[in-house]
Amino acid sequence: QAALTAGNAAISLGLSSALPVLEHGGTFTDYFTFAGVLTSEQLGVISVGEESGALVESMEKMIIRLEEDNRERFTTLIKTTGYVIYFIAAAVVAITVISFYSDYFKII
Repeated sequence: QAALTAGNAAISLGLSSALPVLEHGGTFTDYFTFAGVLTSEQLGVISVGEESGALVESMEKMIIRLEEDNRERFTTLIKTTGYVIYFIAAAVVAITVISFYSDYFKII
């Protein structure tokens, strides 16, 4: 049931279809590998966590890093959007000014 809370149908399907791996004694690394929902770096973190006995701590660190990456991407998106809006507004103002004064500068 937890797989259905992913918020993404493709991820939920991948996690649900991989459940037999855990039911037959597979590791979390095997489960997530079969599900195909994590990057190789994330799979490495889970694998190391399982081998060292610190799976929860490893996953918490991975989650914190993902949150930081997402926060950085969001900040970049907001800044970029601001610049794009600024340039669009500048273009609209420039076109408006040019069209307003274009009659004054027409050559007969």
